[in-house]
Amino acid sequence: LSPSRNSAELLSLFAGVVTSISRIDATGNVAETTEWNGGAITGPAFPISANEGYQLQLSAATQAVFQGTAVSGAHNLVPGTNLAGFTSVPDGYDAYQLLQAIGASDVVRSISQYNTETGRFETAVYDGTAVAGVNFPIVRGRAYLIGMAGTVNAFVP
Repeated sequence: LSPSRNSAELLSLFAGVVTSISRIDATGNVAETTEWNGGAITGPAFPISANEGYQLQLSAATQAVFQGTAVSGAHNLVPGTNLAGFTSVPDGYDAYQLLQAIGASDVVRSISQYNTETGRFETAVYDGTAVAGVNFPIVRGRAYLIGMAGTVNAFVP
């Protein structure tokens, strides 16, 4: 996608398949959604940015192939909920490793993902100083909810 694309343009490209695109605006820690509503696109047209995670609501099960070069870079993680994707994680990287790489329990609270097979969220957390919860694999290109207590600038896994 062109770096100048926004959520409304992306929604138009996938008309009939994608019904909404959402993100978490970390600066205000609020969710933003661009969606089809009565045949028109409504909601804020936010920029589509590298390393930001997006939730797509689909009208039916769909497979899409995107061609191009994956862009990887640093994330600025702020207190609250962050939705972040990673394009360059080592093979075999998991939620416990990501949690520990971000920081201690006073900095990061949790890493969560939606499991499409079970329809449930899975979460890795700190229990005191030990990691606990579900230790799921971190998959390149997938978005994760990261609960932060502190700020970590320029994070790269």
